[in-house]
Formats: sequence, C-alpha cells, structure tokens
Amino acid sequence: MKKVLRHPVAIRLLSHIIWAYIWLVYLTARRERHFAPGLERYRTGEHQTIIAFWHARLLMMPMLNPKKRRMNVLISQHRDGRLISETMVRFGIGTVAGSSSKGALSAFRGLLRSLKDGANISITPDGPRGPARIAAPGVAQVAITSGLPVIPMTFAATRHRRMRSWDRFFVPLPFTRLVYGVGEAMQPSDYADDEAFRQAIEDALNRITDEADRLAGVPLEESAAPR
Repeated sequence: MKKVLRHPVAIRLLSHIIWAYIWLVYLTARRERHFAPGLERYRTGEHQTIIAFWHARLLMMPMLNPKKRRMNVLISQHRDGRLISETMVRFGIGTVAGSSSKGALSAFRGLLRSLKDGANISITPDGPRGPARIAAPGVAQVAITSGLPVIPMTFAATRHRRMRSWDRFFVPLPFTRLVYGVGEAMQPSDYADDEAFRQAIEDALNRITDEADRLAGVPLEESAAPR
C-alpha cells in the first residue's frame, strides 16, 4: 500500500473507489441523525462553525456537510493524506495541509484563512497518528483565535468492520443502519482557558461516539477502545 500511495494515478483511482463506496453505504443505509438542540442555522450553513470528529469516524462525515457553505478539512502530510485529499475533492470539499505533528504552524494559519474566507473547517483532533480519542490542543486554539464554536460529530453503523490501524478505523458496510450523532455548539468563551476547552471537546466527542455506538449496537469493548 505504501508503494501504491506514491503513484498519482493509483491515488486517483483509489479515491474514486472510496468516493463510490461512501455513496453506496449512504444510499443503501437506513439513516438516523441525532442533533443536539439549537443547531438549525449551522445545519443549513447560515452560521459558520468548526467541526470536530475522531479520525476513526472520518469515512462518512462528508455526507453531513451543509450545502450552503464551503468546507475545508485539515489533512495530514502523511502518505495517506493525498488519498484523503483526492477523495474529499470529489465531495466538493477543500483541504488544508498539515497536522499537530508536522506543519502545525502552516496548518493553523491555513485554517484561520479558510475561516476568514467564510468556509467551515473540519478537524480530527486525534489525527493523524493518535493517541486515539485524545484531542490535541489545535482545535481549541483555532476556535479561541477565531471566536467560532466547535461542533462535535460522529457516526456508527450496525454492520461494520474495524481496520488494524492505530485508531481501529471504522468502516461501515452496505445495507447497514447508519447512526449520526451531532453535539451542541461549544463556544470558546464558555471555558476558562485552552486546556479546559480542549478537555471539553475531547469529552464531548467521546460521549457522542459512545452514544452513537450504543444506538447502533456496537459492542462496548469496541466503543471504549482504544482510549
């Protein structure tokens, strides 16, 4: 796979396969969406926001993007970053390169530029290498600097597989019951400092992910690990 991801043609082909697979799962699934109260203007794209979700729950998140506002997602500079970027482009989603471990300052500035230009942004706070389900401080720092809220999101599925990756990446299967969970908009001004906000984001993501897993019947040992 490492060698495959070095070839642009292979990346384009794989991104098309992934794009088609996401649509296959979405269109054949029985879908549930559980939104916290007060999110209507964020759902329509009328209000701007920062979206956060765990790296393991990345695959089906493009299907929740508001249609009326552009979205840019933070993509790592690791080998799989180009593949994810190519796939996101097929959904009309822009990308910002960088991560907490590589290109952090460039990524921070790119995310702020995206917000200044009026786009929403998406961040996986535990990507690209973990620890899984532990939020790095970047998402809280971007929110505090911009003054925009963070909305935690997740999904789960009754029929699924878990990859043997550091985060046990969650892959839903076709003809599943797909459960989306979206938490309350978290305002940075409601927290004492960066660390308090970072911890609150982490707790909210873990809480809604565990709840989505419960509703989808994902075994507790899968939901709780790795932590």
